[in-house]
Amino acid sequence: MIAVLLLSFGIVACESGEPECFEPVEVKAKTSFVIKSVIDTGFYVVPNPGSPDSTWVDTTLISYRDSFFNNIALLALDVDSSVGVLGIRTTLMGVPLNPFTDSQRYKILFDTANLAISDTLTFYYQTQEHFISNNCGYTHYFHIDSARSTFNFLDSLVLSRKEVNNDNSIRNLYLYFF
Repeated sequence: MIAVLLLSFGIVACESGEPECFEPVEVKAKTSFVIKSVIDTGFYVVPNPGSPDSTWVDTTLISYRDSFFNNIALLALDVDSSVGVLGIRTTLMGVPLNPFTDSQRYKILFDTANLAISDTLTFYYQTQEHFISNNCGYTHYFHIDSARSTFNFLDSLVLSRKEVNNDNSIRNLYLYFF
């Protein structure tokens, strides 16, 4: 009887008094990689609004699709060069932003086996402290004002969603390649 009583006190003493945190506290900007491919070029008949006639137009048809990069890496340039993100066969990467600065620069290595293929990506943003819960504490949300890049390998970029929070279904930045 005493052993059962001691065992039950031991089990109660080992249980945590607070529930666990089930919400993500690390917030990252989501960057997506997209390939632009030229499907066809030529003359196509296009309806002319307001006229019964059609017009022949010199047109280039382009398709867009998610692109997989086998060994892509983003290396932080401003704070600590040892901070980085490595993606293996990915179309989307979470990019950490520093809550104590208003910008963050990364060197993008599109193939870690070939260090010459790279661009620099810079995020300009504002930071807001965000309370999640008593169990999880605080995190930082971001509002991206703009993003800029060099265009050595990268063709263009589009900032599609400026708010960075813990919603992982949102893509903030699209990087386009030919």
